[in-house]
Amino acid sequence: MEEENRLPVYYDNSVNVEASVYDVSITCGIRLSDKKAYDPLSRIIMSPQHAKVLAKILTDTLEQYEKDLGELPMPPEFRKTEN
Repeated sequence: MEEENRLPVYYDNSVNVEASVYDVSITCGIRLSDKKAYDPLSRIIMSPQHAKVLAKILTDTLEQYEKDLGELPMPPEFRKTEN
């Protein structure tokens, strides 16, 4: 547990994701409400396979969160549209 206490902790409200054949890069940062640019704080680079597993874990976790606590609101531009 003591090792965990030495890890830096960041709050972010902006994320940029880039992918290539070999890796996925996730850059997290802070976006000030009055600016379009953001200040990057950290970058995580992983294999596409690891990113797919992470996406599944995040999806499952948020589905359980919504089941327990209610639906999270989404901005219109991120809502799924059915064709």
